[in-house]
Amino acid sequence: MIKEYREILELFKELSDNTDKNMDIYLIGGGALMKHGLKEYTKDVDIVVGDEETFNGLTQLLLDVGFISKMPEEAHLKMSLSQILVRGEARVDLFNRTVCRTLFLSEGMKGRSRPEETGGVRLHVCAPEDLLIFKSVSEREGDREDSAQIVRSGKMDWNTVMSEIKHQMENGEDVRITWITAFFNELAEEKKIITPMQKELNALSDAFFEKYEGEHANHIKERNC
Repeated sequence: MIKEYREILELFKELSDNTDKNMDIYLIGGGALMKHGLKEYTKDVDIVVGDEETFNGLTQLLLDVGFISKMPEEAHLKMSLSQILVRGEARVDLFNRTVCRTLFLSEGMKGRSRPEETGGVRLHVCAPEDLLIFKSVSEREGDREDSAQIVRSGKMDWNTVMSEIKHQMENGEDVRITWITAFFNELAEEKKIITPMQKELNALSDAFFEKYEGEHANHIKERNC
């Protein structure tokens, strides 16, 4: 368990000291929430990288400093978790480009992140808006608690959140809007957290279902001709 954010910084400074390569990595999950003052501790360090070369390089570097690779279990595979690396009580969960099989690390997310002074292994802390989006496709109860905390913090730019969600839809699978909308509807019902984008999300989700049903009906009609 990590109780102080400096432990995360020390880990990535150690990694920088053990390589002459430069790489950009992005902190999400509990570690990023600690940096934003929204969480007191985290069980692991969640990292997402933007390309295969960085993923392979970071994995090898962690192995070089004594971490051991632990294959993701079925529950982790549902999150699109690519690697789990453990050294003593320290654990790094590593995502290669996508999180929960649905959301990708976009250029907008990279631009909104905050860089830390960790050397050549450059750690960037993702913005609260993007942490909320990543958590919106998770099935874990703890992520609902974290999401409620993020919203209550009042640090959100809701236009940014909505813009990124639309970007993810337009450049990936548009079905993801139904999962994101369901998440925020559950957050409103269970945690009494109602966001300013609730109506727009529901409208986008309804539009997706109407489109899907129309395409499905046309497909059946074509098959019967």
